[in-house]
Amino acid sequence: DDPNNVDGWFGLSQAMYYFGWVAGYSLADARAPLDRVLALDSTFAPVQGQLVDVALAGGDTAAARAALGSIGPALDWRPAKELLVRYATATPVGRDSVFRRLEGANHFTLSELVLQFSRTLGDVRAADSVAAAMLSSRMPPRARRRGAQYRLAMSPALGRSAADQIA
Repeated sequence: DDPNNVDGWFGLSQAMYYFGWVAGYSLADARAPLDRVLALDSTFAPVQGQLVDVALAGGDTAAARAALGSIGPALDWRPAKELLVRYATATPVGRDSVFRRLEGANHFTLSELVLQFSRTLGDVRAADSVAAAMLSSRMPPRARRRGAQYRLAMSPALGRSAADQIA
């Protein structure tokens, strides 16, 4: 009822971002309410990362870069968004360099990238590669378990059987 109610627009943006697919919407459809939140309150940091995702889902790499530039350097999810934008805008050779940068990434960044490669970019092979990086011995046991769970969940989409993953 109130077009200037930032909380209402934020609620709609979150419903579209997380659950829009249930009603047949794409991730990119969350962009309009997210843009409205920022028009009403440009300091609302949580939506900046989501704007990166919805821009990439809609194929708008320029908007994704702009949203990335608005994310504070101290936010723990910024490295994942940087790698996501780098990957989405890279050539195949450049994408290989993104994967080489994963070697030093922490498990939070890797977990976020599994989600974003699969959900935002629809690149299950890339998501699986990131999940495989989570199996490294330098990762804490919880992260290795999560990486194995991700790989197991993606098995059917990659033509692998769950038994192959468990063996």
